[in-house]
Amino acid sequence: QLTEVDFVYRDHNDTTKVDYGMNFSHLEARHLSGKFSNINITEDLIKCRVQDLTLTERSGLHIKKLYAEATIGPKSVRADNLYLVTDNSYLHGYYQMHTDSFGSYSDFTEKVKLAVKLTDSSFVNPIDISYFVNFFKGFDEKINVSGTFSGPVAHLRSNNLQFSAYEHTGFNGSFEIKGLPNIDSTYLKLNAKKLSTHYYDLVRVPDYPFDAGKSLVLPHNIKKLGRVVFSGKAEGYLHDLFITGGFNTALGQIAANATLKTPSGKEIAYSGYFKTVGFNIGSLVESPQVGEVSLDARIEGSGATVKTLNAKVEGRIQAVRYNHYVYHAIDVNGTFRNRLFNGTLSSADSNANFHFTGKADLSKKIPEMNADIAIYRLDMYKCHL
Repeated sequence: QLTEVDFVYRDHNDTTKVDYGMNFSHLEARHLSGKFSNINITEDLIKCRVQDLTLTERSGLHIKKLYAEATIGPKSVRADNLYLVTDNSYLHGYYQMHTDSFGSYSDFTEKVKLAVKLTDSSFVNPIDISYFVNFFKGFDEKINVSGTFSGPVAHLRSNNLQFSAYEHTGFNGSFEIKGLPNIDSTYLKLNAKKLSTHYYDLVRVPDYPFDAGKSLVLPHNIKKLGRVVFSGKAEGYLHDLFITGGFNTALGQIAANATLKTPSGKEIAYSGYFKTVGFNIGSLVESPQVGEVSLDARIEGSGATVKTLNAKVEGRIQAVRYNHYVYHAIDVNGTFRNRLFNGTLSSADSNANFHFTGKADLSKKIPEMNADIAIYRLDMYKCHL
């Protein structure tokens, strides 16, 4: 048993300066207390039961309580039946770190391979992770987590992971992420059984670098989507993702097989195939004359509001509400920009059967047009024109 012991490890051959987090060439564990039993030393392995371990490391990491069946070797540290409580986190499960040598800890992100299994009761605060990987410095939020993951931080993967945070954000699925801590070159593969979030959660997430005191900034109209639930796959860089799957939102449903780009300081851009079912596009882009739309089309463009929308659309609109009338069976091939349409429309609607080629200004209650129009049937009363 140890009581109020101070432990110092110093490698005087390594003069690397570490401004934040653990310096594995200069470790100081203060107020170390704990019980050690079932000690078994064989060749280069030490096995023991660790109970009620507490300490404060010079980096600021405070372990309030640790229990584990520990196995320590020159290239591996393993904790079975782990219970770990810090000021910010609680972990229950299995944890292993594998290295080529002790010197590998000085490059924790790249050279320390992790194997972790956490139970449903676990939660982690990235602040605690930041003592080992300073990429997370400043990210202060409780994240409930369970499942398994493995690999170095620079190339983490999981076949079974669940987490939840804030009020509406959660994930259930598998992932592979490569490239941390360089956020711009980080490559992601995601297979989501369910991924959910909300505007009000996202704007609470700190922008990177997390300790700069800034949060993510999103267009205010995104909040109209409500709680967004995604099921599907995503692959690419965080600012340039190829997504295939379905979104359920408060405004309706969207299926996508497309690339989404979110360049810094620019409008969101999208390119690919989209299918919607009763999606209230008018509410999203803040155009009160337009309502729900069900379509199957290829869309390439940018912008998320009517003022910034610049998109080329080619496909079929099964139904769209405009000026309180629902049009059906419209083939469209053209561009929308600044509330202006330029292209062709062919409608087989029972009250509006026409072919349109030209331009239309949709900013007016009655659209202004400069076009060649062949009208086969038009009931202006029923169409509210």
